[in-house]
Amino acid sequence: MPKVRALLASDRFLELPNRFGIHEWSIMDEFARAQDSERIRQEFLDAIHGAGAFRMFRSTIRRLRIEQSWYQFREEALAEIARNWLEEHKLPTSSRTHTR
Repeated sequence: MPKVRALLASDRFLELPNRFGIHEWSIMDEFARAQDSERIRQEFLDAIHGAGAFRMFRSTIRRLRIEQSWYQFREEALAEIARNWLEEHKLPTSSRTHTR
């Protein structure tokens, strides 16, 4: 434990952004606003405002059968957040993207 405490107290390591730093709701909002169809865009915007926004959003992407588009959009948004975090901390970024 002393080594862990020393490590946490040092300035050699940076804390990664947590789920509150990522703002998943903002990614959903961007996805909604990026939709070409006004009808679909409005469905998403309605879904993400109010109680149960995350559940309603997931239900909407399933109903519209655009889950793959959402997951690709989300992955790209998260990659951009990671790149920005690395740049902010002056850490090297890789030109390759890891995919499964």
